[in-house]
Amino acid sequence: MIEIKCPFSVKDGEPHLLQDKKGSFMDKMGLIKSHKYYTQVQGQLEVCERNYCDFIVWTPNGLYIERIYKDVKFIERLFQKLTTIFVEQFLPEIMTRKLQMCKVYCVCQQEEYGKNMIQCENKTCKYEWFHYSCIGLRRAPKGSGIVMTARSKTNNIVLLVLLPSCFQNEFHIFFM
Repeated sequence: MIEIKCPFSVKDGEPHLLQDKKGSFMDKMGLIKSHKYYTQVQGQLEVCERNYCDFIVWTPNGLYIERIYKDVKFIERLFQKLTTIFVEQFLPEIMTRKLQMCKVYCVCQQEEYGKNMIQCENKTCKYEWFHYSCIGLRRAPKGSGIVMTARSKTNNIVLLVLLPSCFQNEFHIFFM
């Protein structure tokens, strides 16, 4: 098995120059065992049931080859970490869909759930949409109570909703 890297950081140099670069994946001994490339290679060795991998670093000006052998103890530690991640994070998400990658809105930072939301037209608003219940509304505003209306030049009705003090002087503009 081989793993080839063509690092942009030494595109015009020779691979051995990586040994002198801060933050490099190589030192004078070769591939650094704490680098993600080492983890990648060990994972590939386990999955492909191989005993070694030729780790190759290529640039137009040179080639570096290091034979990396399967590190059983490293793979055991890696497997323990992966099992923990799977059991504690991945599996619960698959079963509950609790962490769905949906966009969140409002001060409550929940996703949209139905029609009971109002959009803020303030271009700098970090929330964009608000649930009625989060801003103290039971239904769509009609220009009374905590809502004031004004007409713009284009005859759109602009609703300025006076929001609770938790917004700390933020203002939000809603069109209806």
